[in-house]
Amino acid sequence: AILISLLNSFNSKTSDMVNMAGVLGTSTLLLGTASTLIHTASETVREISSYGKLLLPVMTAAVAAQGGTGSSAVLYTGTAFFDTLLGSVISSVLIPMVYLFLTLVIGHCAMGENLLKQLRDLFKWLIAWCMKTILYVFTGYMSLSSVITGGADKAALKAAKMAISSAVPVVGGIMSDASETILLSAGVVKNAVGVYGLLAIIAILIMPFLRIGILYLLLKCTVAVCGIVSSEKISELIKGFSEAMGVLLGMTGTVSLLFLISIVCFLKGVSG
Repeated sequence: AILISLLNSFNSKTSDMVNMAGVLGTSTLLLGTASTLIHTASETVREISSYGKLLLPVMTAAVAAQGGTGSSAVLYTGTAFFDTLLGSVISSVLIPMVYLFLTLVIGHCAMGENLLKQLRDLFKWLIAWCMKTILYVFTGYMSLSSVITGGADKAALKAAKMAISSAVPVVGGIMSDASETILLSAGVVKNAVGVYGLLAIIAILIMPFLRIGILYLLLKCTVAVCGIVSSEKISELIKGFSEAMGVLLGMTGTVSLLFLISIVCFLKGVSG
């Protein structure tokens, strides 16, 4: 950016060519790292999804053993469906849209076409809208299903305890009390699996999230420096790359948040 600013100050007649060369050169420097981090974000989403497919059956069995048969089935079905949906949307739609977004950023900065800028902003909005919509719908589904099925499971559990207590002569009360101990033990197992599941998802997420986040912050700082040396095109270009890194942070964070919300719902379980 400093070099381009100096060249423009020496000869203003060739500023358009100098700016285009600067945009293409800067893009070449940034595209390698950006492509690597896009691949990293895609792999992180895939790893979290794969781990979730192993964790969900265990959590489902633990909640069912605690008496939440309806809750566990509904939570498992909802999480599996939205995870598959979000993973497919990210791999098939959003990741290619990030590459297209960067192409539009470079094209706009090199040629100055306002149409390319409008398309760039549209793609950025579409990516954010897709992730927010899926997460909002998932959160609403989990909240509503937990309330409905949780109440039904509590009622069924109380009815089962009363049936055992009254149906079995002499020892019915003892068996009913013993069932409480079994349910508490299942709750301990569920809580342990849930806590380790939360920590595992955070462990998968933390390093890629930090790598992308550090580049995002560095690009933001570079934009500020470019503004000082009055290199508008380069500043806008680097800002576009920083926005792409922000989108990658949103993708990895959305998938992680989906599973974290699901685990919390499983941990809530059934009581009463």
